Amino acid sequence: MDLWEKKKWLAAAVITCLCLGLSFFLSRPAPAEEGTLRKVDAVEERRQKKEPDGLCVYVSGAVQAPGLYRIPPGERFDYAIRKAGGVTEDADIDRVNLAKKCRDGSHVNVPFLSAAKRRKKAAMIKEGQSAGKTALPDERESGTGEPGKGAGPVNVNTASVEELKTLPGVGDALALRIVQTRQQGAFRSIADLERVRGIGPALLKRLRNRVEV
Repeated sequence: MDLWEKKKWLAAAVITCLCLGLSFFLSRPAPAEEGTLRKVDAVEERRQKKEPDGLCVYVSGAVQAPGLYRIPPGERFDYAIRKAGGVTEDADIDRVNLAKKCRDGSHVNVPFLSAAKRRKKAAMIKEGQSAGKTALPDERESGTGEPGKGAGPVNVNTASVEELKTLPGVGDALALRIVQTRQQGAFRSIADLERVRGIGPALLKRLRNRVEV
C-alpha cells in the first residue's frame, strides 16, 4: 500500500471517529435543560405543599361554635371569637384579652363564668327586668304595643330584657349586655349590634329579620 492510500484510510478513520463522537454528544441531554427541569419540579413541589393563606387558630370554651378557624394575618382574639359565632351567655369575656394578636396555632379560650359571677349577673338581670317592666306602661300608652310579643320585630333600642330574650340565641346575659350597650349609645343600624359582646356574624344573621332600630 503506497503512502497515498495510507493517508486516505487515515482520513476516513478520523472522519468516522468525529462523526461518532458528534452523534454521541448530540444524543446526551443538555445540562441546562436538566437543571431547568429540576427547578420546575422543585417549584411545583413547593406549590403543592404550600399552606392556605391565613392563620389557623383554635377557639374553645364559652363560644357558639368551638373549633379550628382560618383567619387573616394580623387579626386579634376578638376577630377569632366572632368568627366562632360569638360568646355564649355564660362566658367570662372579661378574662380574655380581646386585643391580643393571633399567631398561627394560637389557642383562643373563653372561660366560663364562676358561680359567684353567675349570681352577680343574675342579680343584674333581675334589676334590668324590673326596669323594663316599669317602661311597659308608657309603651302601651304610646300605642307601640309590646315589642317581640306580637308579629312585629323587636326594637333593640327600647325592648326590655324579657322582650329581648324572645329573640333566637339571646339569653339572660346577652339580653342584659344589649341593654347595657345601648345605654352607651343607641344602635343606629342592625349591624351595629356587633358592638355587643357575644353577637358575631352568625348570630347577627339569625337576628336580622327579627329586630329593628
